[in-house]
Amino acid sequence: MDLFTAWFNHFISYVYPSETNPVLLILDGQNTHTRNLNVILKAEKNYVTILSLPPHSSHKVQPLDKTVMEALKTFYNEEIRVFLRTNQRAVSLFDVGKLFGQAYVKVQSAERAIKGFATTGLYATSRSIFSNEDFLETAHQDENVAPATYSQPTILHQSLR
Repeated sequence: MDLFTAWFNHFISYVYPSETNPVLLILDGQNTHTRNLNVILKAEKNYVTILSLPPHSSHKVQPLDKTVMEALKTFYNEEIRVFLRTNQRAVSLFDVGKLFGQAYVKVQSAERAIKGFATTGLYATSRSIFSNEDFLETAHQDENVAPATYSQPTILHQSLR
């Protein structure tokens, strides 16, 4: 929780939310995010609305994770493998940009991004992407807390502005 609080303080100092420029921060359902009273209170004071996605569902609502980022990891790992085989030396900090760029060129396409939205059911909307079981918390990080069911994202804080 301390690490997330430090991150949130850094976030506030760079984003500059205000009454005339409020910020929406969307987070996964991690306990350090959803049960961090210091962050929730600071968000309220600093015009930040925190929206928490249902636990264990972020993989279903992040379209680029499903198609672009997964492929990018695969292509980047392949670029590194080829580099290591060809150069017979470790990848240095100076090689990363070139290798990442080569992988990115292979991945980036409108078709792949569009497929990500279709795969997650975000566009065109598909109500069958999620089952009722998807909204049940499958792993309890805090065994003292009873399992919860979720039917929609939880808004942790919403200021009256």
